[in-house]
Amino acid sequence: MDGKIYINEAYKETLSYGTALEKNTKNSIGTLSQREYEVYTLLVSGITSKEIAQKLDLSQKTISTYRTRILKKLSLSNTTQLIHFALQDALGEN
Repeated sequence: MDGKIYINEAYKETLSYGTALEKNTKNSIGTLSQREYEVYTLLVSGITSKEIAQKLDLSQKTISTYRTRILKKLSLSNTTQLIHFALQDALGEN
């Protein structure tokens, strides 16, 4: 049908990022606030939440909240997907 991929809506939202039916994440990084972007860059560089909290003089709970917001804005489920997203972004694949 016109060369497009079709899938039942019930399944579409349960697919993880990185499948052939990738969620629309283009320009999503631009939806992050300055602080969220700062936390994002530290998370994907492998720094622990505790270290990020110390570096930014914030509580670990606050960092956890930022992490949750970042994942939601980027339509991701976990830190592994966040790192995958960051790598693809760095390679210009997003």
